[in-house]
Amino acid sequence: MRTIHGLDTERDRQFPCEVWYPAAAQHVGQDMAPGTQDVFTVPLHNAHRSQMAVRNTTAQPGTYLLIIFSHRSGGNRRQATFLCTHLSSHGYLVAALGHSEIVAAELARQESETDQQKTARAEAWISNRVPDIRFLIDHLLNDTAWDSEAKPDPARIGIVASM
Repeated sequence: MRTIHGLDTERDRQFPCEVWYPAAAQHVGQDMAPGTQDVFTVPLHNAHRSQMAVRNTTAQPGTYLLIIFSHRSGGNRRQATFLCTHLSSHGYLVAALGHSEIVAAELARQESETDQQKTARAEAWISNRVPDIRFLIDHLLNDTAWDSEAKPDPARIGIVASM
């Protein structure tokens, strides 16, 4: 797996994205060894977690069904690493981005918000979900999104959403 970034120029938002992919044969078993597993920090809690994936490995060349993981409001792109790593271990290319409420300052919680402001912010979160996902798909289908031999199949795309 690896982290990439995508700039949505239309909305002026920089999205961090995680991409899990089938690794090349030389990496077999490294996902099970604690010394080579990826370690990351959980946002807001500063807790360290590991996942059964190895960061920045060589990908197994091929074209793969793309699965987009969409985190819940108040969540983050790494909240279901167990699912994303499991899917990639079965031959899927999996991607998750930090949705707009994570990256856009105007959608962040503000102190002393009125109920009307909270409602407007929540509605903005909802209205940005589809554009966020469309951006991620378009970004990944662009050959310059990331340097890898694992490519998404534009005819086979699915989505998993968290609640």
